[in-house]
Amino acid sequence: MLDVAEHLFADRGFKDTSMEDVARAAGVTRTVVYGHFATKEAIFIACVHRARSDLEHRLRELVRAGNQVLMSEAFEQVADVFFQILETDPGRWAMLYSTGPGLSEDVVNHVATLRLDTVNRVADVIGHCVTEMEPDRINAYAHAVSGVTEQLGNWWLANPAASRGRVVALCRDFIMDGFSPWTDSNRGPESLSESHSAANTHVAFSNAADEAGPRRAVDRVREL
Repeated sequence: MLDVAEHLFADRGFKDTSMEDVARAAGVTRTVVYGHFATKEAIFIACVHRARSDLEHRLRELVRAGNQVLMSEAFEQVADVFFQILETDPGRWAMLYSTGPGLSEDVVNHVATLRLDTVNRVADVIGHCVTEMEPDRINAYAHAVSGVTEQLGNWWLANPAASRGRVVALCRDFIMDGFSPWTDSNRGPESLSESHSAANTHVAFSNAADEAGPRRAVDRVREL
């Protein structure tokens, strides 16, 4: 039922999806739907919670992995967790960042709380990488990383010709170096890869992002 509801919310938006729509698509009666979820808001929150739980599970797995990689590779893998979801299931990505019309203040606040939980998981990753970093900086940087990945995801939806590997690399470069190559006359864009390969900070993670392209069948994700 959640699979059906998630698809409908992503395709039509919250406002234009009814409990009757969910029941019809799931092949059950409205009574069955209401037996599990008292309101449309409740089933929507359940969909968002499930999507967030999947994302956070993937982030936790990065911390649990035992292989040693460079800091830049670690950030690649964090970004790849986000962009894998966008590539394989744009509708779920839309659920993660839903703020569209029709949502009540209570639902918006609940979704914001779930989003903060994800930011906290990103903070766990950063704290695992850099144990000497002060807590308030870790928290601030986790919010920044979350914002960068969200906005780059929106950019990717508008530029689907880019591969996932390219988007991951752009995210990594921005987080690791930002505009520094353009503010030092002795450096240039080509120095980004050099600085990353020369990094000597190691952390526990698995393999870096691959170069799989975006899902071509999806032109855009409708705003929820």
